[in-house]
Amino acid sequence: MRIRILLTLIVVMTIVAIANGPEAARADNGGRSGSRQSANLRELLVVNIIDGVTVTPGFNSEGFKGDVAAAKRQAAGLNQTADPATVTINAVPAPTPTTWCVTRDAWRAGTNLAGIRVWEIHHSVYYCYNGSKLTRTPVSWLWVGKAVGAWRYEGEISSSLYWMSYPYSYHAFRQGEFRLCFSWCVQEVHPWITWEVYKNGSAYRATGG
Repeated sequence: MRIRILLTLIVVMTIVAIANGPEAARADNGGRSGSRQSANLRELLVVNIIDGVTVTPGFNSEGFKGDVAAAKRQAAGLNQTADPATVTINAVPAPTPTTWCVTRDAWRAGTNLAGIRVWEIHHSVYYCYNGSKLTRTPVSWLWVGKAVGAWRYEGEISSSLYWMSYPYSYHAFRQGEFRLCFSWCVQEVHPWITWEVYKNGSAYRATGG
């Protein structure tokens, strides 16, 4: 992935050098337009990808809303990019005193030369457990944190959801696509995030793309 980013950077910087050369400097409107586009390229081109995770233990209203929203979108076969907090239907039972629920969110982001994030994607998973088993099928959803400037999110392109061992462990993989496009597209990324959750409440995360 890093090699592909570096090769893209070399190509784009070559384009920038040509656009800012003596010929371009003598042009009036065309030269200024090329300079603006070159500046945009320098600001938006991804040179590094970072990731992280947040955990919301226990049962709270926001986690509850996210869980219900994701379940509703999955049932309807819709793209998993809407704001989970916009859905407030009452469909998921609250945990009992011997059951715990948790929302885990993993994110992956692309940064430019200045270290500023220009795109960011999240994969959240909500599940309940009692130490002996997962008490219901976990629900996961993919959502976009940001897409700056000419970066655009093309949607979820792949997913894989299944019980590794029912009802003790569950696997959730989701992958999205971002493109950086002006009059042509200069960069494309396919970030993916995997969650594996277990009966004792622990979880494993992997990222790539």
